Amino acid sequence: MTAPAPAVIVFAKYPAPGEVKTRLAERLGPEHAARFAETFLLDLLDGLGSAPALAGARRYLFFDPPPARAAFQALLKNAGVEGWELAVQATGDLGARLKDALGYVCDPDPCAAVFLGSDCPELPPSEVAKALSTVAGGRAAMYPAADGGYVLLALPAGTPDEVFDGVPWSVPETGARQFRSLAQAGLQVELGETYTDIDTHADLCGMKVRLAITPSRCPRTWRALHEIPV
Repeated sequence: MTAPAPAVIVFAKYPAPGEVKTRLAERLGPEHAARFAETFLLDLLDGLGSAPALAGARRYLFFDPPPARAAFQALLKNAGVEGWELAVQATGDLGARLKDALGYVCDPDPCAAVFLGSDCPELPPSEVAKALSTVAGGRAAMYPAADGGYVLLALPAGTPDEVFDGVPWSVPETGARQFRSLAQAGLQVELGETYTDIDTHADLCGMKVRLAITPSRCPRTWRALHEIPV
């Protein structure tokens, strides 16, 4: 029997003013912060969806809150972003939501999966493809975040969802504890380059400097950076 195609899973909250990027909103205001949350997500989804190296992967957007399905459908349609199956995030902490998503995409047969958030649109699709190659060889892959978390986690087929148990979320130790949990499950883990989640005004300013070199990496965000005083 042919193994199911790997799954690329993006977690995102609907970019409603006042509900997303609250630390960024402290400096820019809720409307502008939500605008950036939207451009981050669309740049990430569009880049992953148009990458030839990821053409064979199944793509899922796990969204929150549950009533936002129609709003997300309209957002993606208006932006011309296609090929993403929408699924509602489970309740509970991030570990519970990751477990649920893994079970959803790998039912009924075990499959490889790559998890991403929407806070790091600068992560190149080529690195996601590299992570898929890693898990195809039976190893896990993790790309650390500068704040101690991680921006990408790739799991080979058959990984037990217990690897998320006991990991503290949204703390500087998150990445290290996730790495330890994977190792304790018997997985070899390849660490990728460290990236920055864009959560604060300082993060956004740093991103603006980097995108000046390669603006095509995040075209919507690059335009927003010139339309919104940063």
